[in-house]
Amino acid sequence: MIVLKFAKAELATPDIVKEKIEAAAWPLIMKFERDAEQRRRVEAHPVKTLMLMLVDHQDFTFQTMIDTLTQAAKTNNQRALHLWADASDDTLIKRLGIKESELPTALIFNPAKGGTRGGKRLTDDDVTVDGLLKLTDAYFGTSGHKEL
Repeated sequence: MIVLKFAKAELATPDIVKEKIEAAAWPLIMKFERDAEQRRRVEAHPVKTLMLMLVDHQDFTFQTMIDTLTQAAKTNNQRALHLWADASDDTLIKRLGIKESELPTALIFNPAKGGTRGGKRLTDDDVTVDGLLKLTDAYFGTSGHKEL
């Protein structure tokens, strides 16, 4: 059960209530799905920047990478929505221009502001919790997290 607390002023419009509910209901990390429902949820969410990590679901480092993304999300959940995608999705990998040798890869971008072309990317050994936090800071041009 999700319990939300609102200040009286925040209840001014249904859109504000919807945004608060969506923000509270969003998990720390989510698998990227190319479907209309997830797209609508992302569009309705008050945070518009996406952190997308591409990992090979069959690789022995998969759980470590998911844990890494989860740790970064705990710090940056007000700055970016954190999603992961399976690198076996050839269409997505080709669309993003990622080579197998660059996996795992993390991208941060705003779909409405240039998409992945306007974003930043980390690959391979740089995909660590600290690397993801620094990537987010570089994207926003500010430091929004405390050092680990």
